[in-house]
This record gives sequence, structure tokens and C-alpha cells, in this order.
Amino acid sequence: MKPVLYSALLVLLKGYLKLVWATARVTVDAGPLRDRALADGVGMVYGIWHGRMLFATRDLFSGMKFTVIVSRSEDGAGATRILDAWGIGAIRGSSASQRNPSKDKGGREALSGAIGFLKDTPNGALGLTPDGPRGPRFTCKPGIAAIASRAGRPVVVVGASASPAIEVRSWDRFLVPLPFARIAIRWSEPLDPPEDLGRDAVDAYLDRINNALRAKTREADEICGRTARLAELA
Repeated sequence: MKPVLYSALLVLLKGYLKLVWATARVTVDAGPLRDRALADGVGMVYGIWHGRMLFATRDLFSGMKFTVIVSRSEDGAGATRILDAWGIGAIRGSSASQRNPSKDKGGREALSGAIGFLKDTPNGALGLTPDGPRGPRFTCKPGIAAIASRAGRPVVVVGASASPAIEVRSWDRFLVPLPFARIAIRWSEPLDPPEDLGRDAVDAYLDRINNALRAKTREADEICGRTARLAELA
């Protein structure tokens, strides 16, 4: 894509999202944690499903500072340009493909970079889409638990939904809120990592994260009257 067209796309996307947040009826349940996060960021991992990532822009526009992990794919390269234009840091890499687990996708480098970022940035917020970049949908991969555990930082998961909205026919059923939509955002309490870094403890922590993110997303979907995905979120 030519730079001028890309710049125009960025302007349109940002303008559209600002229109959504300016006109939407938004209900947020986050408690004091969100106020603290928006004031100066906090040392935490911020998890939201890949298909609901647009809802994180509300926190972005409100002043929250993110660094995120982005795949090394062509889609990831495009996403990185968008993130850079909006002042969001990017760590490149993703987990290996289930079809070709031997293929190097930069997962180890991303893991090391994310842990380093959290340890070196006391108020850093690392944004993750734990079912990305290719699914399965609504199922957390191990990376989010591994990063938080080894960095010693809590995970906060964010469930979000909207109605009316466009649901894209992609693997993640990407949800695009429409102007004047009803939007529900539900933050979890901080999920502290285990002191024991053994496999069983970290696996149990991953289950806690997965269950919390499903529950918060289900809660948001119910508020917005979206019932099509509730069985997947049980």
C-alpha cells in the first residue's frame, strides 16, 4: 500500500473510533484499578480477545500507555505501522503454528522482550490478545501466563462487547462497534501470578486467566444482548 493511502487509512480509522466512543452508550466496570492505570499506567499484563481488540482503544484514547506483542506476519507489519502512528510500542513475535510447530515465528524473542519490558518498566502495561494471532477463538495460549509468571506481574483481563456491531467473518469473529452502539466493558480484578513457577502452577494460572476472560466477555455480551457466542464462552 502506498504511504499516502496508508496515512489516509490511519486517519479514517482513528476518526471512526473516536466517533464511536463519542456517541456510544458505554458502561465500564473496572473499579479503582482502571483509574490508577489511566493516571500513570501500572505494571500489568492487559488481556483482551483478538476479536475484541478495538475496544482497548477507549483506554488508549483516555491516556493509557501500551506496549503490545505483534506477529511477524504481513498483517503484523501493517498493525505495527498503525501502533507506531498511535504511540504504542510493539514487540514482534508470536507462538508457533500448530500445523508447523518447527517454524520460527519469533516466540522466544517476544517472550524475552515482554518479560524484560515488564521488569524494566514498573508502570508498563503489556497488551496481549491471548488467543491470537490465529486462534483457536476464546482460548488462551500459554504465553500470557508464562510472561506474567516470569515477570512477576498481575494479569488484568478485559471483556468487551457492543450492539449494534459488525461481526466480521474471520476466525476471531472480529467485532466492530457502530456509532451510537451500546458498549459494555468489564475489567477483572488483578490475577496475581503464582510464586511457584513449576509447570502445574503456571498451567493452573493459565486456566484462571482463561476462565476470567471468558466470564468477563460473556458478561459484556449478555449486557449488550449478544447471544450467538455465549456457548463458546461457557
